[in-house]
Amino acid sequence: MTQNAYSPLRPVAGRSVVATNYGIVAASQPLAARAGTSQLECGGNAVDAAISANAAIGLMEPTGNGIGGDLFVIYYEARTGKMYGLNSSGYAPTGLSARYLKSKGDMTMPQRGIYSVTVPGVVPGLDALRRRFGAKTFP
Repeated sequence: MTQNAYSPLRPVAGRSVVATNYGIVAASQPLAARAGTSQLECGGNAVDAAISANAAIGLMEPTGNGIGGDLFVIYYEARTGKMYGLNSSGYAPTGLSARYLKSKGDMTMPQRGIYSVTVPGVVPGLDALRRRFGAKTFP
């Protein structure tokens, strides 16, 4: 752990992996990894750290992540030895159906345009993950 005169218990983030006495978080952005380790330092677990790191990445790399996307998780619970999967991909907006698309002249699901847009799944997925496996609550 790196120490400094201002905060001997906090690491200095300089790479994409940040380690503390409470755990390690890796992310594509060091400040996102630091957001995750902050959760560990405040009593959170790996799920809480992942949620914080994800939120930070959404701010720092908005074109690669954020609340407007989908979420897919494979979670291993060491205590029970069980593995869980979560598919929180976006669903179709209310009213969008095969019948409606056919009435607009589409015989297959459009790959571009307004009818290809789904409702983002990240936020409900993170909330489901937090409720099931997290130690913290959303503010």
